[in-house]
Amino acid sequence: MANLEASEAKKGPRQIDAPPVDGFRVVREYQHVKESFTQGVQWSHKEKIWYEGSGGPSFSQGTRIAKMDLESGKVLKYRSLPARHFGEGITVLGNKLYQLTWRSNVGFVYDKDSFQLLDDFQYDHEGWGLTNNGKELIMSDGSATLYFHDPETLKETRKMTVRYLAKRSGEMTPLRRLNDLQWVKGKIFSNIWEADRIAVINPETGAPTIGIVERFIDLKGMLDESDPWIQVETLPPHPPPPPHPPPPPPPLGRRLVTRESSSGLGRTDASMVLRTMRFLP
Repeated sequence: MANLEASEAKKGPRQIDAPPVDGFRVVREYQHVKESFTQGVQWSHKEKIWYEGSGGPSFSQGTRIAKMDLESGKVLKYRSLPARHFGEGITVLGNKLYQLTWRSNVGFVYDKDSFQLLDDFQYDHEGWGLTNNGKELIMSDGSATLYFHDPETLKETRKMTVRYLAKRSGEMTPLRRLNDLQWVKGKIFSNIWEADRIAVINPETGAPTIGIVERFIDLKGMLDESDPWIQVETLPPHPPPPPHPPPPPPPLGRRLVTRESSSGLGRTDASMVLRTMRFLP
């Protein structure tokens, strides 16, 4: 897989310069339930509803989908999955909510209002992040490859290798560890696993199998690394539960953001406050 991605990265259009790196500033924070090991989110501006999918480590509330009131943090509705499934990314398209699982090789389709299970679909790789461009589902698996699926037939329609011009080598290089995905104004925002960084990916390069990183967003400094709830060590994608007893919860209102929190998009280790950020060029 890695060799194939490296080969694909050298094809197609080439960047003249390495992608620039932008900063950010926090503009608002939201309280978030500490038991949710968050794997995917989507904000519905029309409904004023925060949709969230979580995974199932033993110290969390398990794998489930939920809709929440963002202002209060109140869970309005949820549906749990059996413990054998570790929930991953979610996305809402039309009146359906789609959910991935990590290593079960199965995704689920629900009615977004009632959470009634409508369908399921298979894929032959891990499931990590999920978003949509209004026409296609877009999935990541921790590699440099994005997978596009038809939302009606649920069949894979194409693959895209994400690449960028590396400063050191001067070569077009695959960007691996693509994790949570969000579609923002025609671009794919992806946080990079184990890095305080978001990649802004242009999927419209003239080649349907190639995506190019236009810029990075550096999130260093966003975390309060002294907080005992935040795990800042190098962790596997799905860490084991913390030693018992766990550290005492912090007082209400304290900032809690995980290593992968990116504009409120990403996974939590135990507890967090969702932050909305404005990115600075």
